[in-house]
Amino acid sequence: MIKINIQPTGYQSTYVDIEGIRYTFEFRFLPSVQIWVMNILKDNEVIIKGVSLTLCGLVLKQQNFEFDLFLVDSSKSGIDPYKLDDFNSRIGLYLLEPNEITEIRGYAVSS
Repeated sequence: MIKINIQPTGYQSTYVDIEGIRYTFEFRFLPSVQIWVMNILKDNEVIIKGVSLTLCGLVLKQQNFEFDLFLVDSSKSGIDPYKLDDFNSRIGLYLLEPNEITEIRGYAVSS
């Protein structure tokens, strides 16, 4: 499991290497609707666009990728991230690597 740090800025990106493949994660805060959204790029091509970061469980479950993400609310309020600094105060974003997601799903998915 890898913790992904999100800073209190309106837009940012970070890279994560998963089994030799580099993925770019772009995060954007939309203040007019008070939500965080994410894009994922592989080889500079967008493969996921505009996914809301919510406390819904596995963020990419319906995409059936070899990895997935989930959020943890340390305040236990159950409220989705809605402020610019939520990821620096009460919300943590974690990436489940392929071996972990295989254990959860019961089957492996290849890229």
